[in-house]
Amino acid sequence: DNTKNFHLKVPEGGSDELSFVAIEINKMLSTIEEVENLLTDIINSMPSLIILIDKNFNIPNLNQLAEIAINLPLDQAKGKSLFELFTYLTKYKNILTTSIQDQVKQEIDKIAYTLPNETRYYNAMIYPLIRSGEKLLAIRIEDMSERINTDKRLEQSDKLATMGTLPAGVA
Repeated sequence: DNTKNFHLKVPEGGSDELSFVAIEINKMLSTIEEVENLLTDIINSMPSLIILIDKNFNIPNLNQLAEIAINLPLDQAKGKSLFELFTYLTKYKNILTTSIQDQVKQEIDKIAYTLPNETRYYNAMIYPLIRSGEKLLAIRIEDMSERINTDKRLEQSDKLATMGTLPAGVA
């Protein structure tokens, strides 16, 4: 488990050199904890799903929006397969494999996910990273359904408008 306990503090007391070191270590731990909390807040405030996967496609971390999307809290999603929780990404396993092995950024456009009443469309950005010598991928998924559906409606309107001008041109 890579859980860090930055909230733990070194006991302080006395006026010797070790007490001074303890005070400085506690300041550093507080700073690390503040930065960690800030990063978590930033990632959770993003309007995208953020999923971290390891080389075996297991999930060590994800943001709150991703938790909501799969209806599972992080502690239950941790260690599960990406493809078990995000089934619509299964057909992109080769792209993810290349990205993690070669450490190259990838983009996947218009991922279709068919639900009983509708089809949702997603774009995914895949970012390779290395943490403690381990190759990982950070995947950012954006819901593009509204934009794609609007584009389709505009295309349909243009086609209908063109069909309406044809009879006028013939007459």
